[in-house]
Amino acid sequence: MLGQLLGCNEQAVARWEKGRSKVDAPAERLLRLFYKQAKLGEKKLAVALESLQELESTPPAPRKFVASEKDASWSARSERIRA
Repeated sequence: MLGQLLGCNEQAVARWEKGRSKVDAPAERLLRLFYKQAKLGEKKLAVALESLQELESTPPAPRKFVASEKDASWSARSERIRA
């Protein structure tokens, strides 16, 4: 489950747990937060990660970039392409 939430496989988590693979300091802090929340019965971080996973699995909407010139000055904007 932790591997799924973090976007890695179970073997990566197992290597961390066995000390066979190093976890950098920021990632370790996040892992400790997950553990603490799980022990307290809270799910705030898990819900946030699940939302991120959903966003990452959804392909972005097609966009186009439009540039325009006015009074010798350029501006640009992004527009969603309507199907």
